Order: sequence, then C-alpha cells, then structure tokens
Amino acid sequence: MINILLLEDDDGDIFLIKKALSDALFENEVHVVHDGEKALELLKKEDKPRFDFIISDFNMPKMDGHEFLRVVQDDPELSKIPIAILTNSQEREDYAGSFKLDAITCLSKPLDQHKINTILTSIVNFWKKSMDI
Repeated sequence: MINILLLEDDDGDIFLIKKALSDALFENEVHVVHDGEKALELLKKEDKPRFDFIISDFNMPKMDGHEFLRVVQDDPELSKIPIAILTNSQEREDYAGSFKLDAITCLSKPLDQHKINTILTSIVNFWKKSMDI
C-alpha cells in the first residue's frame, strides 16, 4: 500500500486527485491537509503513517508549497519523501525552483485527466524503483 499525503486547499482538485487515485492500479491511502503547516504537524507526529509520496499545491494559506519544500528539503528524514508539485503559475521560475528544491515533478493546474495520469505515473515509477521491481 502506498500512503500519500495531499496538500491542497481546493476542494475540486482534492476530488479529482482522490478520484484518480481511487481508480489507480495500486492500493493507496490518501491523507489530505489544506496547508503546509498542517502537513508538517502531521509529518512530525510520532504516531504518523509512513508517507511514501507527497502531492503539494504551491498556492496555499499559512505556509505555501515553496516554503513547505524548503522545510522538507532541510529535514534529513522528510527529504527522503518524493514530492510532486501542482501550481497555477505559468512562471518558468516556479517550475525551475521546484526542481531545485528536489520536487520530482511540477505540473500546472487546472488539472485534467492527462495531468492526473502523469502524477500517477510518477508515483508508480517511484514506487517500483524504491521497491526494486
């Protein structure tokens, strides 16, 4: 089973991503938080699930995706978790910046089926590589 942490504040995007993941060809559980602060609280809890993958929006209240990536990158334990970024931005700097902060992919919104499939492909490829399949 793949445990996925989804950082997203838009209910429509949450629905699309959860729907795509529920239809995926691998067993998964999605945990949703609405901002980076809540994500870090969950990731640092002693009794947290072991997260295999994080999908994060860039534009969120309290702590945005940029700041979240910086904090995760600076934490030796959290930096091992692969992160896919979603953004409304059309700025090349945002995409380049996400890769500098070790995101494995950066996708633009609004989400469509092709983009959701790209996310799922990234998850499956990472999972297979980490499991030596």
